Amino acid sequence: RPPKGVEVVAPRWMPAVPKVTLVKVVGLGLFVGVANIKNIAIDLGVGATIGTARLAWGQVFVLVLIFALIASLGIIGSTLLASRGSTSMRDFLSGMQSFLIRHNAMIMTVVFIVLGGMQLGNAISGFGA
Repeated sequence: RPPKGVEVVAPRWMPAVPKVTLVKVVGLGLFVGVANIKNIAIDLGVGATIGTARLAWGQVFVLVLIFALIASLGIIGSTLLASRGSTSMRDFLSGMQSFLIRHNAMIMTVVFIVLGGMQLGNAISGFGA
């Protein structure tokens, strides 16, 4: 975390979020949900699971679309709430945004520890199979 008094800089795309249209919100949600660096480990796991399931291409396509939609729900939902919600909702979301930006390093550390633990558990259980 940055020291007290040090201003944390938000990502360049973040100030545009409250001003985007529904179509752009969905596109941004899909991009951030799937291409975000912390999601790559999850994306690879989902891809491996779907890829080894021996499904038809149509089923794979549908599953990937469902995964992308679920992965993007956080940004789609918060952006829709901010653009359609009341002033108190926007204030709440703004406070949450500031909190998440300020504590991003710690949040990412915890996420990667959890993902690493899950992968380690999967690897260990694979040795017993």
